Amino acid sequence: MKLIFKLAFAIILAVFAIQRIRNNYFSKKRIKNIADNLADDDFARDLSEQLDMMIFKDSNFELSRIKEKLNNWQQIIIENFDIKAARKLNESTYIFVTVAKYEELDGKRKNTLFFDFCFKVMINEEENLISVYSELFSNLIDKNLRYDFAKKLIKDKY
Repeated sequence: MKLIFKLAFAIILAVFAIQRIRNNYFSKKRIKNIADNLADDDFARDLSEQLDMMIFKDSNFELSRIKEKLNNWQQIIIENFDIKAARKLNESTYIFVTVAKYEELDGKRKNTLFFDFCFKVMINEEENLISVYSELFSNLIDKNLRYDFAKKLIKDKY
């Protein structure tokens, strides 16, 4: 009887491990596909329209500094985030394609999860407001990672 429980437990662990590997693989593949197609104007506009969930907004920023930072996105380093691609859609809108690495402790093991995110940064010069949008989040980790990226993108120096 103990052997059956141990075997069932091992199978459950294997299923979760396979699911995590599969999710990480498809997450990276999705982001690569988006990054590869971001140069296409129609694709970028369609993606921008899908990014409609406000994650962060701020009115306390220096316009010239933030525009310089966004235009030089290759130099931006945000811990646990890898910016795969970015694009200036127009004078006030930028799109970022990222992968976030998240490590969680599961008992004695450390699990590494990857989340793929797309962000739209919009600058409203008339109202001196910058807003960051993304897709709908699926859980609290997802929500917090999106917020962390948006806040650090706007607030941190590079």
